[in-house]
Amino acid sequence: MGKLVPHIIRIWLLTGFLVGLVGHSRVMAQKEVLYAQYLTNPMAINPALAGVREDFSMTLAFRGRLFSFLNRSAGQIAAPITQTFAGDGQLGTGPFGLGLQILNDRNSALGLGLICLGSNLSYRVDLPNLAKLYLGAQLGANILPITDLTSSVNTSTVLFSYGAGLYYDAEHVFAGLSVPELGRSAKSLLGLPQFTVNHPVFAQLGGKFDLSDDLRLLPSVLLTQTDGYPLAYDLNAKLWYAQRAAIGVSVRQNNVFYYKGPVSYVQASLDYQLSQNIRLGYTFNSTAPEAAPNSFQPQIHELIFRFTPNPNQLRFSYF
Repeated sequence: MGKLVPHIIRIWLLTGFLVGLVGHSRVMAQKEVLYAQYLTNPMAINPALAGVREDFSMTLAFRGRLFSFLNRSAGQIAAPITQTFAGDGQLGTGPFGLGLQILNDRNSALGLGLICLGSNLSYRVDLPNLAKLYLGAQLGANILPITDLTSSVNTSTVLFSYGAGLYYDAEHVFAGLSVPELGRSAKSLLGLPQFTVNHPVFAQLGGKFDLSDDLRLLPSVLLTQTDGYPLAYDLNAKLWYAQRAAIGVSVRQNNVFYYKGPVSYVQASLDYQLSQNIRLGYTFNSTAPEAAPNSFQPQIHELIFRFTPNPNQLRFSYF
């Protein structure tokens, strides 16, 4: 463990560099919904995680209320409804990893929402004692709804998105540092800011502990600093049994969601490895962070499907 400490220190010393990249403008776009799924899709907050699993895998997540009742006035399904796709893998046997993620988030009964497209590239550096350091970059586009205040006509605009991150992985510890969004705000047809983009800095630290031959515990903490908001922190833990089933809990404090201030909630998860190729998951959120506090059916649910075409028989992915 002592040999790992210098590597971890080097990672955290890079915080100043990443923080210095963050702009001072503060925005409210809906990409925070993607960030909230980082336990299912780690690339959501850190592009360096593209290809960390090595095997190419694809993940689909469907997020919404338990009962999507029709909005009687609009005659449409109640929001929010979110679909997420993420796919990543290692390029051959080399040090590069490649990832793609797509978010379709509708947070309005009128159909307004966000489409997020992102591509991630990572580079692996092999360190002593089988430790690895990954450097990642993200480039994508956010398609946002824009309303002309003079005519109330809804249109859309495209904002380019880019970010960077680091990820350290060793036998018993992992750590990450990232700024996944460095883009600028969108302006309406009047030239006024309508969608601004938060620039959160994520710092993650976790461990891997074998409690027995069949039980592996993965505790972690995630710190998030967003301009103008208090420090947010998530306390996470997931327990795997015999590489077959897992139960997890995430206590989240002061998470920032666009038009709302800091939100605190609890997330619980279940995973089941149906076969070597297929993993099923379910996530429960005690509240939909983007929903109004007094909204009907505040809880939000997610169904997750992961498919790995050619899994490594000798290496199991715990995330």
